[in-house]
Amino acid sequence: MNGQHDRSDGLAVVPVSGQVLKQRLHMVALLGLAVSLVGPLQAQGEAVSTGEKPVSIVVGDDGIKTITLTEHAAARLGIATVRVVAGPGGLTIIPMAAGLYLPDGSTWTFVEVEHLSYRRELITISDITEEGILLLGGPKLGTSVVISGVPEFWGLESGIGG
Repeated sequence: MNGQHDRSDGLAVVPVSGQVLKQRLHMVALLGLAVSLVGPLQAQGEAVSTGEKPVSIVVGDDGIKTITLTEHAAARLGIATVRVVAGPGGLTIIPMAAGLYLPDGSTWTFVEVEHLSYRRELITISDITEEGILLLGGPKLGTSVVISGVPEFWGLESGIGG
């Protein structure tokens, strides 16, 4: 039976490892989140009388996308940012909510490159404390990082739901 279990309805049940199941559940959750947020955003954007698209995405030479929102889209998604602050020993600090942890082990944050335009930036973590994520590398002191809307930006950038 090759690891499959027959059922009375003719379907086969194939056991999967915990890691594979976690990955599948993670993708389903991301897809559901992106569809629930991006889908209504696109539908809402169609009703805007200016005809302006709520989201525009431009791929940089490095393959990382810059996402630009309209004021209406940013408000609808509840986008919020804070500035990178100084930490101990010359390190910088961002809030936990600003971190994006990808399955390949890389860590990122979304920075505001200009008003309503955001781009993913790689971060190097020194430590995680009550104060937030202590950075060895990443956005400079004073840079605005996204703290509300990180999953939505990742969904837009990765093409989930869009």
